[in-house]
Amino acid sequence: MIITFYFFRNVAYQQFIFQNDFSYAHISRQSLIFSILDNNHFIKKEFRNKTGLEIQDYLDLSFFTTFSFLDNSNATTLQHNYFLPIYSKHPREKVLSFINLISKELNVFRRQLIDEDKQKRLAVEHYQPTPFLNCPFIATRGQLLLTHKSILFRHFDYFIYDTVRKIDSNKFMSKFGKLFEAYIEKSIIYSGVNHLTEKDIIKSLGSSGNQIDFIIQDETANIFIDAKASEMSSAGKNTHSSYVLSSNTKISILKAIKQAHNVMKKITMSKGKTISGHTNNYLLVITYKELYLGNGTTYYEAIAKNKMDDIYAEYEERIQPENIYFMTIHEFDILTDLLKKKIFTLTEILEKAKANDAKPETKKFDFLQHLETMGVPLQFPEPLALEKDKIFDRISKALEISL
Repeated sequence: MIITFYFFRNVAYQQFIFQNDFSYAHISRQSLIFSILDNNHFIKKEFRNKTGLEIQDYLDLSFFTTFSFLDNSNATTLQHNYFLPIYSKHPREKVLSFINLISKELNVFRRQLIDEDKQKRLAVEHYQPTPFLNCPFIATRGQLLLTHKSILFRHFDYFIYDTVRKIDSNKFMSKFGKLFEAYIEKSIIYSGVNHLTEKDIIKSLGSSGNQIDFIIQDETANIFIDAKASEMSSAGKNTHSSYVLSSNTKISILKAIKQAHNVMKKITMSKGKTISGHTNNYLLVITYKELYLGNGTTYYEAIAKNKMDDIYAEYEERIQPENIYFMTIHEFDILTDLLKKKIFTLTEILEKAKANDAKPETKKFDFLQHLETMGVPLQFPEPLALEKDKIFDRISKALEISL
């Protein structure tokens, strides 16, 4: 089972990430997170300096580019004059800056691959994602040749995050972590569930020890939620070593587990005077990108048994591995919309996921697969749809002006 888990993790980063169709939610989410920032904010300023584009311009042009490939599965090229109709909003120099971000001349790309090759055949190359992820188009003779539309869509999903993080990883993460947590808080508020923020928890239980970002309180359970904006390193994506993977998740997953247990202990010590305690407790760790760690049971058995046992040894009450789940913000958005409809409580969704994962024949690889078994249509929260409409309206107005 453990060998199978590592095999699928490796394949997931190389292939599974390209098997999802385009989702406007990725672009809308970036717009909601980044576009509202002050023009002098580190992320906005560094993105502008690096790309020559404002974040909103980049997102609008990305959205406009996808139009050419959404319905026409046979489309393989993009002419430079495709962008002519929106020059009124995005002048030629902006469009050229954008084209330079999504494409490379064939000779340039060829030299890059040769320089990176070094004539060393490493086993991990069989698990690494395509290098075209960084530039999904090949530029030649006034047109752009598309490598594959799934690669293009994936390129747009995290480009802002990836671009600015490469400039100064520590500074970026210190800024982005707060933005990510704020976004998750808005998603929880949208869902309408009863919840506590970190400020509420500190006010009720004190500021000593590790804290957790949120607690969603169902009638029968407390669900601890921690936002972790970090991503998996290259070594973590390719490894078959539990040591490497546990080390790569020390400051994300293991820290979140420790934080949840510390807060749960304080709730018990307070005897439920300010925050109701439950014997049934869950932990959800929300990440910006995929970590592909399975559920808490898989993480415990295949990756971090000893380190989790060390944490468990400190506490009488424990969140059992089967009550721990990891999900991306993309999955969490779908989850919060499901909660908004009040068809299921969060505990009911998690209990069904736990029941599925208890059997090998129904165990899921990621949390989205659990949501797909709920028997109701899955949608994105209304704020993401409204943001998509705003981007579409800006593009439509630019097209109207050109006409």
